[in-house]
Amino acid sequence: SSSSGDPCAGGATLIGGGPIDYDDGHGNNEDCRWTLVCRIGAPTVTFSTFNTEGNYDFVNVYNGASATDGSRLGRFHGSSLPDPVTASSGDTLLVQFTSDGSVTEDGFHATMSCIEVQRMHHCKGVTAPGSHGTLGSCAADGFLAHDTTCNTTCIDGGIIRTACWN
Repeated sequence: SSSSGDPCAGGATLIGGGPIDYDDGHGNNEDCRWTLVCRIGAPTVTFSTFNTEGNYDFVNVYNGASATDGSRLGRFHGSSLPDPVTASSGDTLLVQFTSDGSVTEDGFHATMSCIEVQRMHHCKGVTAPGSHGTLGSCAADGFLAHDTTCNTTCIDGGIIRTACWN
């Protein structure tokens, strides 16, 4: 893994994984960006600490390299630890922190990693091993439809397999 750039002055890029250390406090009116790129697997950000000013200072996570509302996967603020976020497609995830003009908190610490996710294709009507129900149908792009329940299992080598069913 490698890292380059200043997140709050032009942005930082992490390739293959690494930490996002932004938990020693922060300034006002900031716009900081970490672009997370995986050569193999899907970029995932996992938060270990989280404390921003609720309703005013935000951590946004976007699918891809640009901060557009249509690609936003999550918007977090306050002191509740967010669940991990994985890119829904592609090899890039953008984490953006923005703060307003007053009141600062500690910030956050997160780790970027690249995980291999088994996407279900042609899965309609197939019974999931060890589960009850049927695997959900896939969307046209090969990703799981939104009406499925998923069970994720870690296996040897850090590969993550996901089985989904209705």
